[in-house]
Amino acid sequence: MRDIVTLFMHELPARIQMLEAWYQQDDFESFRNLVHQLKGAGGGYGFMPISDQAETLLRLLDQGSEEWKPRIRSALERFLCTLRSVDGTHPECPE
Repeated sequence: MRDIVTLFMHELPARIQMLEAWYQQDDFESFRNLVHQLKGAGGGYGFMPISDQAETLLRLLDQGSEEWKPRIRSALERFLCTLRSVDGTHPECPE
């Protein structure tokens, strides 16, 4: 299990970059799929904040309306901060 968790953590910087790029490109299908993958992997590997925040982000994405974009962006920023805190590139996230 340690090897799988290590691989998960090693891949986080690339996944963070993909999330940011797909969000900026409005590629919400790819974006949503990766958030969904991270939700499952985070929970499966014991990173419940990742799973919980991904779930929140998925619920907001499912609203699918332009008026939700500011809330989606805010949830994405919290999610990215959490991912960065796990990989060690941003140790503290604002509340």
